[in-house]
Amino acid sequence: YYDQEHQMLNDDKTIFEEIQDDYPDLTNTVIRNVLAAFLFTGDDVFKPIHLLSGGEKGRVSLAKLMLSKANFLLLDEPTNHLDITSKEILESAINKYEGTVLYVSHDRYFINRTATRILDLTGHKLLSYSGNYAYYLEKKDTVESRFLTDDDKTMQTSAKKDTKEEGKLDWQEQKKLAAKKRKIENEYQKTEQEIEALETDIANLDEELMRPEYACNAHKLNELSTAREEKETALTAAMEQWERLAEQLEEFEVTE
Repeated sequence: YYDQEHQMLNDDKTIFEEIQDDYPDLTNTVIRNVLAAFLFTGDDVFKPIHLLSGGEKGRVSLAKLMLSKANFLLLDEPTNHLDITSKEILESAINKYEGTVLYVSHDRYFINRTATRILDLTGHKLLSYSGNYAYYLEKKDTVESRFLTDDDKTMQTSAKKDTKEEGKLDWQEQKKLAAKKRKIENEYQKTEQEIEALETDIANLDEELMRPEYACNAHKLNELSTAREEKETALTAAMEQWERLAEQLEEFEVTE
């Protein structure tokens, strides 16, 4: 179980002790290797838990989960308080995990990157979508029209804060809304492409930073680090834009 507040961690312990005490059979080398995979290297492993940021605590909790070898993980808002690097580690760990992961999340980008099935509690029904968040948006109307009763739809509509007035829109309004939706869909696709490009750029910069010939070149390392920070900032903005556009597309369900 992954607790978003990380209450399962002992604030009085160091990162190393947190792992060692729970897994006493692991050697010091194995523990260090595991922690290195979650970006804790050198003396970082001896940091006290109470001094860690939310993202760092998240990485410690995730490391413990991966070591548990459990075949079922339950995650409560796992991306809360995580920085971009920690989110990327979490995404990678989940995508490589061979067991079952059930999580609750409002992070649409994270869902789109990791989910293979989405359960949507709507009205009196629990609807299942065998895909990621983009697939869910694509199939939502079709699935709901097939499986929701009139009572379910009434409950679903009343639960939405921004429910529109009843009655069909006239032709002109429908035309304007259709054009607006197409524009948002185009922006949505462009933003997804931008995110993929930025992630590729960051991965390439990481490879550059690891090149041996730059190890003693402070100027080059500083240049690459600055470029990476700029890409990270752009990626954060793109992810936020992606979420906003996804929310806007959802709003069209009320009027269609």
